[in-house]
Amino acid sequence: MFSTIHAKLEKEILNGKVFETEMILRIFKELLEGLTFIHGSGVIHGDISRDNVFMDAQDQVKIGDFGLARSTGDAEIAVGSVVLGNEMYQAPELSSSPPSITTKVDMYALGLLLFEISYLMETDSQRFSEFMKLKETGELPEDYELKNPEDRPSAAYLLHKYFS
Repeated sequence: MFSTIHAKLEKEILNGKVFETEMILRIFKELLEGLTFIHGSGVIHGDISRDNVFMDAQDQVKIGDFGLARSTGDAEIAVGSVVLGNEMYQAPELSSSPPSITTKVDMYALGLLLFEISYLMETDSQRFSEFMKLKETGELPEDYELKNPEDRPSAAYLLHKYFS
């Protein structure tokens, strides 16, 4: 059975919605649950962003748009055939040659999305500036290293650590 989608997370952000801490944690938990399921099914979403996170009428989070998803078995692909999602959310290893496409690219994007819903940014220009600063410094919670994909925790690990 499918849920009726009420709104894109993007729309809520663009409308200036201020997310309370409890709501941010719930969104984070539901995204971790979704990614744990997706990754456990052998799939890399490849395009986690505010554009592809939806909320139903009960504000339950749904991950959508699997147009760029790939099987974890397809992680080794030719440089010329790499199709990337929203550039703002792209992990650094996607720019390497050859690109490294693993579930860790979804975790990188999740970190940026969590940052985005945690800090109200008034313009797209401010959003771009803050994202670039965050990508350069990599300053998020200490166990959520952005630069090295091997250091990024899995969705299952974070779900267990923070919500069990």
